[in-house]
Amino acid sequence: MNGLLEFVFEEVSPSHLAAMVIECVREKNNVSEVVRDGVPLRLDSVLDSAYLSKIAAGDEDVACTANLKQLSVGEKLVECVTLRIIHYDDISDVSLLFSSLDCKKAGISTSEELYRWAKGFSVKYRIANFFGGLEPASDEQTQLFSKDRVGPVLELW
Repeated sequence: MNGLLEFVFEEVSPSHLAAMVIECVREKNNVSEVVRDGVPLRLDSVLDSAYLSKIAAGDEDVACTANLKQLSVGEKLVECVTLRIIHYDDISDVSLLFSSLDCKKAGISTSEELYRWAKGFSVKYRIANFFGGLEPASDEQTQLFSKDRVGPVLELW
């Protein structure tokens, strides 16, 4: 299986959004581009907890996208990752998109490994619902995992 993978974390609490995003981003040098509603932002805006908290607590709908050079998935580094924050109706969802080929280059080949990583995020940031799979990850036929289980796609090959 080769393609674009999407990992969705739904309804991230306003009190956890900044910490979760900052953990993904890690440092300014890891960011190649940040855009909010089509307008470019400073690269370090996704490391500004006050800015991220303002998005999470705001009344307006917001789409913020950051292109990252790499993302830590457990102890492995996946290159070329897009992080999206979608805020609507007082809800903030976070999704991460990257290529299955980049996963394989990082040494990640099973749904189980990605599930453990996502489950760890969900526990740490108290996220009730998360899932991942071929984009769109909401398609249950091509999911790597949901909050409760691995599958039906078990490997990235």
